[in-house]
Parts: sequence; structure tokens; C-alpha cells
Amino acid sequence: MKQIEIFVIPNKHTVKENSIRQKDTVLESCTDSLQKQATQFGIDVIVNLVDIENIPTTSDASLVGILDENMFIRNDYLAAVVSINNLHRDATVLCGPICTRHKNNSDWFTKAIEENYKNYNIPVTEEMLLIDISDEEHNFPPINGCFFSGVVYNDMGGYTPVASPRGYLRNNKHFIKMMSTKGRIIHSSSLKSIYFISEAEFDVESISEYYYDLGYQDGILISYKTDKERLAETWHRFIESPEMFDNTSPRWLLSDNEETNYSYAEKLVLLKCKYQVGFFEGMLGRKII
Repeated sequence: MKQIEIFVIPNKHTVKENSIRQKDTVLESCTDSLQKQATQFGIDVIVNLVDIENIPTTSDASLVGILDENMFIRNDYLAAVVSINNLHRDATVLCGPICTRHKNNSDWFTKAIEENYKNYNIPVTEEMLLIDISDEEHNFPPINGCFFSGVVYNDMGGYTPVASPRGYLRNNKHFIKMMSTKGRIIHSSSLKSIYFISEAEFDVESISEYYYDLGYQDGILISYKTDKERLAETWHRFIESPEMFDNTSPRWLLSDNEETNYSYAEKLVLLKCKYQVGFFEGMLGRKII
């Protein structure tokens, strides 16, 4: 049995950078760094570059990881994965923060979304560098950067992307939810990675796809609740407490000096609509528009 099997998903927006610096730390592209770390730490790792819809649903490894090829990791990333797994044998999912980096500094729209687009982080203190989020659906991680118990991964039939009415979606929060019923989801600051965003990825089409995905994932989780629970959740989100919806949709894009910018408002409305469409299509399981 292999120790770790990692599936690296190709990204249609390729980046040229092989390494990036964050403060005093140099992070390397995961495609370059994983094999080096495996040799350095003596970890039995196999890395496969595979399209998202072709990820194997079974593995003979103790841990199964999924990364995006545009993710950058520290030189002790694999050692941290093994260490946390050894300490928490009952965990079915290991994950960590994902920050973003880009070089597109001239566009105001980029600046407006950069702190939220494809970031994943749970505020923790220095005393809480590792936390259990098994019962926190709102904090479930994206699929990128997750490591799964190989045994449970196989028992659950493996990971598959969500086939939405608008194509495959990389994330699958229901899969994370099902994994949480078999063991703990551990979030650790030691598993931090950086996702590098190319300039090409900042087009409205790519960004709106991301917000559709966010909405769809939220809708899927609600779809498994009872009719009464779905009604209560939908009522609370969109009628009783609209600001709750704005926590995950781009109301935060607004700022005092740009509210009257038509182009800005146009993009804002598009992203909010894409989230809402994704939410209802995920909840209902069909295309609504």
C-alpha cells in the first residue's frame, strides 16, 4: 500500500511562476515540490496529473490528496500532512488555509475581489492552529488542498465532481459532508497553500463560474434537508436576513467611491445573480433558467 497518492488537477489558466515568496518563506509549485519532498522526507508518494472528471474513485494509498497545479506549497508540506495524519488517525479529511496571489495590480475589479476570490481560511489563534470543523458545514473546505483517509475514500465510492446543469463543478461539499459522518475533518494552519491566479483568470466569465459554484454547493447541502428545513433556510437567507446571503455573495465589493461606477455595478449584479442561480439549481437539482 502506498503512503500517499496525490491527484494534481490541470488548470486551464496556466502560470509561468515556479516559486513565490511570502514574507521569509519560499513556496514552490506543487508539481515541482511534491516529488522533491517525497525524496527528502522518505515518504512513499505517487503524484498523478489528472483531469477533474477522471480522478480515480479508488486508491490503494493510506491518504488521497487533491491539489490544483497552480497551487504553491512550503517545503515541509508533505511532512506536515504525514505528521497530522499520524496524530489524528480518526480524521477522514485534512485541510488547511488557501491564500491567493496574483500580479494583476492595475485593474480595480481585481483589487476589489482579491481578498475573497478562491480564498479559504478559518480565523484561528496561535493557541488553535489545529481545529475540528466536522460539525461546521459553513466552514467545509474546497476540494483543493484536501487529503482523505484512503480507506474511507474507497468506502464512499471515491470523489467525483458535481455534474451541474452547466457542466462539471470541481467542488463537492456533499462529498465532504459524507466524509464527516465517518470521522473528523481537521483544519490545520500547517497545511497552508497559495493559489496563484493568472491574469487571464480574472475575466468575468471565470469569476462568475466561481460564484455559481459557491451557490450550487450551498444549494446541494440544503437539498438533503427536509422540506420544512429547506423552506426555513431559504426564507431566512433571502427574506428574513438578506445580509446572510451577502456574507457569501459579493456585497463586499461595494465601496463608497465606486457605487456609482456602472461597470462596477454591472459586474456586481452578475456575480450575485450567478450565486443565486447556482444556489437554487443546486437545491432543486435542475436548471431553472
